[in-house]
Amino acid sequence: IGLEHEGWTKDGDKIGGVPMRMFYADDQLEPHVALKEMERLVTLAARIGCRGHINIDAIVTTDGELLFNESNVRWGGGTSMHTVGERLLGPGFANRYAISLVRDVKCLPRAETIRLLAECGLEFSSGSKEGVIVLACDEHASGAMEYLVIGPSRIRLRELETAMRSVRA
Repeated sequence: IGLEHEGWTKDGDKIGGVPMRMFYADDQLEPHVALKEMERLVTLAARIGCRGHINIDAIVTTDGELLFNESNVRWGGGTSMHTVGERLLGPGFANRYAISLVRDVKCLPRAETIRLLAECGLEFSSGSKEGVIVLACDEHASGAMEYLVIGPSRIRLRELETAMRSVRA
């Protein structure tokens, strides 16, 4: 699992307009491998006295090697995504689902956004465990919104993201 900034993914997909997103790096690195390595890093941090949240950044090389490049002992952007994922999908959700955090998108009024999600069949369903969840919609001050997209696979996640972009267009 990784956090990627706006730009291009390894397989050439453009992430335009989505400054940060959680993704499975590629088929060479299974999510449980990344999680196991992150667990080792967290264990070491705990041994030296760190408590609370920790954000771990890593990159996957073209050879499939996982390289950690930064860690911060603080609440971060992925924390809410992880918390919502665990509460809705259960522990270890990242081994079974793909989840994407979309930020800084121009928002419609919150009520209209919720209505559109329902009309288009994009609102999160606890039955199918997929869909879009609006986390924040600041229509008055910043005019930006933040939402999660959850799907059972990367392919389905991308389909939902595309559908959400078309609703927003």
